[in-house]
Amino acid sequence: MLLGDIRLTADDHVQLLDVDGSIQATLTVGDALALSHRLILMQDLLRYRYGLQLDKDSAKAKELEAEAKQAEAARRYNAEMDARDHIIAESVEKPWLPLHDGE
Repeated sequence: MLLGDIRLTADDHVQLLDVDGSIQATLTVGDALALSHRLILMQDLLRYRYGLQLDKDSAKAKELEAEAKQAEAARRYNAEMDARDHIIAESVEKPWLPLHDGE
């Protein structure tokens, strides 16, 4: 059942409506409060149980993101070194240019 709406009736009952508007349950206010309390407890339990998994997933995602950044930095560095090596390999002696200090 997908909960579509909750309605308080004139005789102080709570109706749980489906998404199509059909009545799925009619509860007394006390039963509705007890159900609400149980759902809140279940929500806390699910947050705790799956929160641990979400924390693990989040840590793994951060680790993968750090690895991707490191791989990108390595790729850029390697491309710069390849370009430098290409320039060095294509360099031609130019005896007509004067030498600089240290050459």
